Amino acid sequence: MIRFFFLFLLFMLSAPVFAGSFEDIARDVSSKILPQHGLVTKVGEEMIELNKGRSSGLFAGETLFIYRPMGAVKNPYSGEVFQARKGLAYAIVTDLREDGAWAKIIGGAEEKRKRILGIIPKGFRNVVAQIKIGDRWQAGTTTIKVGIVTRKPIVYKRLKEALEKTDKFYVVGADEFQIALTAEKIVDLNNKENRATIGRALDLEMLFFVNVEGNKDVSCRVFSGYDGRRIARYGSVLNKKLVSSEAKSSIPVQNLVPSSLKLKPRLTFYEKALNTAGLYAPLHIPSSTPTLELIASSSLRALSTAFYIGDIDNDGKIEIVVALGRKVVVYHFNGDSFTTVMSFCHGWNIFNIDCADIDNDGLKEIFFSSFDRFGNLSSFIGRIKGNKFCLIKDKIRYYIRTYKGSEKLMMLAQKSGVTRPFYGGLYEINENGKIKEKKELPISPRNLFDFYKIDGKIVYLDKSGRLVVYDQGEKKILYMTEMSFGRNLRPIEKYEGHPVVVSKALIVFKKEGKIYAMVINNVRESSVSLRTEKFFGGNIKIYEIGDKCFRMVWTSGDTAGRISGFGKIGSTIITVREMPTPVLTRLIKGESGVDVLTAGKMRH
Repeated sequence: MIRFFFLFLLFMLSAPVFAGSFEDIARDVSSKILPQHGLVTKVGEEMIELNKGRSSGLFAGETLFIYRPMGAVKNPYSGEVFQARKGLAYAIVTDLREDGAWAKIIGGAEEKRKRILGIIPKGFRNVVAQIKIGDRWQAGTTTIKVGIVTRKPIVYKRLKEALEKTDKFYVVGADEFQIALTAEKIVDLNNKENRATIGRALDLEMLFFVNVEGNKDVSCRVFSGYDGRRIARYGSVLNKKLVSSEAKSSIPVQNLVPSSLKLKPRLTFYEKALNTAGLYAPLHIPSSTPTLELIASSSLRALSTAFYIGDIDNDGKIEIVVALGRKVVVYHFNGDSFTTVMSFCHGWNIFNIDCADIDNDGLKEIFFSSFDRFGNLSSFIGRIKGNKFCLIKDKIRYYIRTYKGSEKLMMLAQKSGVTRPFYGGLYEINENGKIKEKKELPISPRNLFDFYKIDGKIVYLDKSGRLVVYDQGEKKILYMTEMSFGRNLRPIEKYEGHPVVVSKALIVFKKEGKIYAMVINNVRESSVSLRTEKFFGGNIKIYEIGDKCFRMVWTSGDTAGRISGFGKIGSTIITVREMPTPVLTRLIKGESGVDVLTAGKMRH
């Protein structure tokens, strides 16, 4: 796609411009936009001469797009006639005169894939086409595509509104921005090269970086989307009413900058040999963000199907339980590493784990929702005694989970179909799998595992994935988020060609008298090949559940890998996330992904 870029001399100020509001920033930037067109009059080795200069509004440092007209083209459907053109290069004005200027060529307008021995792709190379006298150049454009980077949700919203109100800016959506960061494997945006990379990936002409210090002082830096250079700086003070209104906002924090910490898997002898020959790209996995510091990881050597965090045997320690199909592995987290406690096999394909002392006998039961090998529901219940699993009841033809009812903790069961995650009758059962009575819910959640009752409120994800708060006393929905959660969850089961997704995307918990909801989203589809790896970026958010609104209290930002299991131990976030496998595993075993158990410290 053809992009036009511009840099203005008036932007290049050493001192910040103090603007009274985001509207002032938008007006000041847009006022300097003056589209220019002209001809190339001379061509040197790396320089070209232009037919316009200072008197026409051209500035030193301005970025130009060089192109060649290819004639008129008529759309056969609409009849519209437009001028086709071929992009040649980009250049920056270096020598400015009154009626002319010289510009230095800084890059090509297209990219071609580099190949090893003409066969194996290895990245891209920048291509500068031959420029001739009479070719054309353009600076500026009527609609400017920009990106906003900030961790203050109300700032993101207000600056976006101010820019778009001028009718000169188009702001790239946060999801699109995050997907591009993940696809390009950009670790941070604190250097020019990475800013230029994300600019090229999204066709951005500008990047607005906005920081807020002490909930008051605003610093806005504007960067070129082409080469990542700073072209403007603004400062202002945030309006008190604006700050106070943030608590009423359900807009997610735009924590768009992944962090600097990387996982580098150890290469085998064969992978090292391939890497030396330039045929292997070792995985560099950014897994931390400014708000989530990775401190431990352990490969599960397979794809997980269920995940649970809690004290499953009343020993006072928190266990991490992971199901890998029919195999169950129990871990302890020791502050900086994971230790395997026990493992056992039962069932066929476990997709949910829950635990509670249902019969109040001082011993906890552990509940597994599972499919059998034919795709039928075949759940089971047992206890952990020492390092052994003791079966209580097998082959229960329901989804099962614990649920805090009006007065007591109960077991809920539902005879759901594999292609429809939530329908049909809902029942209370005992620890032996026997039905006690039928139950009714005043809500319609997405599945049996994405709703919780706490302090008279039911917090759940509706069928579209929105986070909703329902008041049982008033019998009405109090409020809900605009965005949806639980996107791109990994299917657990295939039944007659239909993927079955029954993973949890919501956890509700209480801390110091306050209710919190933890939710996840995944972006980007996993796709791997010999030379390249594209992988999911997972995001975790925590909301405080108030009487009248949600309040965002923490977000992980996008971290690498598709999140399939998640939970919290104190200030540590535990996740199971899918990563691409090394090249030989992909070639020999045909496995494109493997799950990694990770722990990260929450940072605010």
